[in-house]
Amino acid sequence: MKTLTIAILTFLYFGFTVQAKTSTSLLKQVHIQSDSTAMVEFKGNYKFKENPMVQNVTVRIEKDKLVADPGDGNVYDLSKNKEKADTFSIEELGATVLFVRDANNKITGMKVEVQGSELVADKEMIDKK
Repeated sequence: MKTLTIAILTFLYFGFTVQAKTSTSLLKQVHIQSDSTAMVEFKGNYKFKENPMVQNVTVRIEKDKLVADPGDGNVYDLSKNKEKADTFSIEELGATVLFVRDANNKITGMKVEVQGSELVADKEMIDKK
């Protein structure tokens, strides 16, 4: 009887442990998917005005992270600022990136503040025909 009780308790323990781990991994997966869905609107090509150093930056999603690729061989992670909407940072450069929206709430460009300068870029709009 003692052996049967221990066997049942062991089975229940491992059953609940597996269930808890499955639920946790499912929650992480759902969170990553919702973050990825929210990041889609930032994706695109951005063309800088009057900037000889960087003329274009491509923003894309890589491994569930938003990244900026200026086309020079470097790719920078865009870290979301939790306090300010549409604001990210590029820690390696000490830069702040603010995505600009129009009256229809669509992203139309970005402003990058780095080393005391502000660089402005327009998002290239793709016609959907």
